[in-house]
Amino acid sequence: MQGLNGEVTFHEMAQDFERPLEISSYDLSGIVDRYFDTSRYRELRVDVLRLDKVHPFISGNKWFKLKHYLLSASQQNISHLVSFGGPFSNHLHALAYAGYLFGFRTTGIVRGHAPAPDKLSPTLQDCLKWGMSLEWMDRQDYRRHAEVSGLEHVQALFPPSLVIPEGGEGVDGLKGVASLFQTLDLDRYDLILTPVGSGTTLAGLHNGVGDSARVVGVSALKGAEDLSQRAAKYIPGKSPEQVEIWHDYHLGGFAKMSPLLRNFISSVQSEYGLMLDPVYTSKALYALVHQFAHHKLGESVNAMLLHTGGLQGWRGFRSS
Repeated sequence: MQGLNGEVTFHEMAQDFERPLEISSYDLSGIVDRYFDTSRYRELRVDVLRLDKVHPFISGNKWFKLKHYLLSASQQNISHLVSFGGPFSNHLHALAYAGYLFGFRTTGIVRGHAPAPDKLSPTLQDCLKWGMSLEWMDRQDYRRHAEVSGLEHVQALFPPSLVIPEGGEGVDGLKGVASLFQTLDLDRYDLILTPVGSGTTLAGLHNGVGDSARVVGVSALKGAEDLSQRAAKYIPGKSPEQVEIWHDYHLGGFAKMSPLLRNFISSVQSEYGLMLDPVYTSKALYALVHQFAHHKLGESVNAMLLHTGGLQGWRGFRSS
């Protein structure tokens, strides 16, 4: 495979991503007290799994959801990768750089209609810079074709290629996420929390953790009550009712930024030095703080939160 580093195997090039993961620990009791005026004698301790530190562009959970798709393409000698996302998609951003790094040709199918060239999002400008071709699909067709069940039509449009579902959903995406937890000591956590978009990370987390800890997803989407069902189909032995997702912390809807959320993100950064993305991890951490403050998790809680990256998404909020 011809990547940036010359003629090397995918396995050789991917070694840089397999170093031990960083975990940052925080006592959030103070911010709970400030936002909800509750007793400082209660303890909320959070270990943040810093997937945002994995790579500056293939950031967060994206590497883990993509790596088995990339490996599969490499093994099959498929040089063209196709996937889906919106104008500020972390997934397309990561895929475009992965293609640039590992020597794949990439195509991004973008939800919506093509804007004027000078109105293209910074995310998609990066994708073009890294060699990704962009195709646009109206929202109705996009909803039909971006998921695992609708890929055949797109596959026929781009032969020969490997078509990756939106967000890296599917069995290959799950494998990478599950592998995250093989070397972590999880017994000491009361719960493990992850933001949820497609449900892939949540399902992979369940498969990696098993029954050793309470796993909770926090939906970034408004009204996505089918997420438990979508995740459960990838978790052996779990019914949708056994997949716990908190649906009340979208704070206005997907990629919506409320004054409350903006202030919360600012407080976390100034007090703890932890930068959160505005779409996923910030809402998950706020959900944890809110649940704890309202005595729904116990008086002393030790939690792990997956920081799923996506900091490049801040560029979509620059003008607001």
